[in-house]
Amino acid sequence: MLLLKQNVARSKAVGDWTLEPEFTDKVTLENLSIYLSGIEATHPKFGPVTGSAAELGTYPSDRAWYELIERITLVENFTSDQNSYPLLNADGSKTGRILGKEWVFPIAHSPEYQFSKSNGAALHRNWAEACKRAAFELVERHLILSSWVGLIRPLVTMEGAARSPLNSIRQLYEVKRVHFGAQKVTNMATPVFVSGVALLPRNETAPLILGFGAGESSRDSLRKAEEETFQRLGFLWGEEIPSVLPEFSPTNLYHQDYYLMPQQRDKIEGWLSGAFYKSPTQDIEPENTLSRTLDIHFVDLSLFAELELKVARAFCPEAIPLVFGKWRGREFSDLPDSLLLHPIA
Repeated sequence: MLLLKQNVARSKAVGDWTLEPEFTDKVTLENLSIYLSGIEATHPKFGPVTGSAAELGTYPSDRAWYELIERITLVENFTSDQNSYPLLNADGSKTGRILGKEWVFPIAHSPEYQFSKSNGAALHRNWAEACKRAAFELVERHLILSSWVGLIRPLVTMEGAARSPLNSIRQLYEVKRVHFGAQKVTNMATPVFVSGVALLPRNETAPLILGFGAGESSRDSLRKAEEETFQRLGFLWGEEIPSVLPEFSPTNLYHQDYYLMPQQRDKIEGWLSGAFYKSPTQDIEPENTLSRTLDIHFVDLSLFAELELKVARAFCPEAIPLVFGKWRGREFSDLPDSLLLHPIA
């Protein structure tokens, strides 16, 4: 991995983006200390973009930097005049297909929803590894959304609980671990496993936290879910819990605020316990995630050649897209209004 100090300390700009000094903080809950890092960059046309990260034990400056570059890259691609992208394999070879920009960055046809601009995007020094991470994220969201619409049942597990750092905050939270299944992917030797960790508050001042992760094993996916849990907990701890929803907007922040409200806890607990699962006796047979193979390819969004970083975005029409707001497409078409807002934020 490139070190932040090797990339940033000598520079105050990336392209037309001006970098602000890194900000850091430490949040302590019981015996758990979470270290936070963030870096902001400002563009004269696009405004500010922030990359942030959290870890136990040390400030994650490098990860904040990588997230910043990934977000800058996505903004510049989305707003660019480029109208098409070659569709690539994970080894960098061309598939022979060209994707129009509307496939890479879909446009909503209603102000009630918008497609995520970052779902299935990942950055790494190595193209193949960037593709692997992009595929992991795409599958992660696909299986979580599959469980939300009732196609698969989340399974509560105690795997990894005995030695988890989250045990130190059990007076503040009930910790629930779940597996969302595993998904076969073309040209990947093992299925992609997806897991989640929920921190259910024991008092009204603590935020409800959800973290998700994908990996090559259930253990790996749970570890990554815990890492995301620490990050969300670190940045949300101490923030005011909303009692009234802000004005509706089809954004990830609106989804986050919606599920921070205490009255939504029962919905989250019902989902994680399998209450949304549609029985196979109904008309639609639930998906068996291990029996279906997703055919995932990639587009290269990389910019700033001097940084020697690759940004890949995964493309798979069969995967459920990540959409914010009140979307009634595909698998969401027959959901009740109360479930249109999923908990991925």
